[in-house]
Amino acid sequence: MAATAYFHRKALPAPRFEAFSGLDRRSRKVVRRLGAFLRLAEYLDRGHTGAIVHARLRREASSLLLEIEPEGDWSLEEWAVERRRDSLEKALGYPLGVIALSVPH
Repeated sequence: MAATAYFHRKALPAPRFEAFSGLDRRSRKVVRRLGAFLRLAEYLDRGHTGAIVHARLRREASSLLLEIEPEGDWSLEEWAVERRRDSLEKALGYPLGVIALSVPH
């Protein structure tokens, strides 16, 4: 838990960090993924306005699909996810697609 909390704001955990390097391979993978999920949650509330009312991440054959329901202007949240897409994909191990289920007019 400490390693996940420590790394949730960084792109990927540094192997030299003792709380991470002391973990076995499976646990390091879990820390990377949990950290990515926490970062993704932060990105989806980047503006702290509740612009994303619902989000669902699901695995497809060889990718992940993030389905979101925005309410109002969600351009800041969209920008945050796009800006960090590469690090999310690396941590999660799959390409990431993002679709808005309904976009306000």
